[in-house]
Amino acid sequence: MNKTKKNFFDHSLKMNKTKNLFLIMIVIAALLLSGCGNQTSITKNPYIGGTEGLTMEFQEGQPPMEIFDQGTMPFAVGLMLKNKGEHGVFDETYEPNDDFEDFGRLTLRGIKASSYGLTTDETIIDFEAEGITLMPYKKNPADGTELQGGIASTQFPTLTYMHDAQGNTELTLGVEMCYNYKTKSSTNICVIADVQSKKKICEPYGVKETSNSAAPVHVISIGQTAIGNGKLSLTINIARVNEEGTVFRKINPDLITNNDKVCDDSPASQEKDKVYVIVELPEGGEEIQCAEFGGNNEGYISINSGGQPRPITCTLESDDATQDYVTALYVDLEYSFGQFIDKTIIIKDY
Repeated sequence: MNKTKKNFFDHSLKMNKTKNLFLIMIVIAALLLSGCGNQTSITKNPYIGGTEGLTMEFQEGQPPMEIFDQGTMPFAVGLMLKNKGEHGVFDETYEPNDDFEDFGRLTLRGIKASSYGLTTDETIIDFEAEGITLMPYKKNPADGTELQGGIASTQFPTLTYMHDAQGNTELTLGVEMCYNYKTKSSTNICVIADVQSKKKICEPYGVKETSNSAAPVHVISIGQTAIGNGKLSLTINIARVNEEGTVFRKINPDLITNNDKVCDDSPASQEKDKVYVIVELPEGGEEIQCAEFGGNNEGYISINSGGQPRPITCTLESDDATQDYVTALYVDLEYSFGQFIDKTIIIKDY
């Protein structure tokens, strides 16, 4: 081999080695990026988030599009319920030590019960009595994967239109769902030991990022201002974020009967837009005082019916703040939520 050919061969060999090394580096980088991509499901947010709690829809053909009169056609009104929020309803495996009182009720609307062969009590489905359990839709803390919420199906007792229709008639059947629900939120706030110090480990002023569990009412934002050593002023903004329903004071199931109208959205109702708020730190709420609650850290507020944020003002005073630190602020919201669906069917003259 002459010298020219040898040099060309050596040059080609070096080029191939360089090219192969470059390809290997690309493959390694791709694998690393792929590994990082698999880890993105594990985030700082402890919640899945969302604006829904329970949802309901009519089961197919229940009720049918048409029925006949004079007791000739029994039919059913069936519902499919899903929990798309992060609070369990009558689920004993979820927060078993929680003292939150579960409540859920479906009420058939738009009919006179006796005209369809029912009693008034039969137009009500009580979650507890029917054994309806809906697990929360939540995040698996181990790997960040989403665990789907519970699903349940139920139906009212069989209906039959008992009278003689004078020609075909439209009927609008409605179902109202009313249930107790809860929102959890977490916000990192900054406590400063010395407001005069120029070296601070965190920012003691401004609006902090807030995470909410999936639910129809949220803590929209929390703003903080350092007003002294170890002392903060907090502004907590709360609002309904689901336009498909109405917020009510949470229901005590021991104080109601089937004759009571729950989630009453009539103009005279005094229960609408009431939310119970609990503000606390991981160690409890002793260091927090809220003006709206008479200096306590929990109590009821009235939120805005239109969905605009409703602010409450609290102070946090840490007596042992010897250094700056970041801590979680938990704000829990408890309430009832009312939703309604309907369907128009035809009563045919048999």
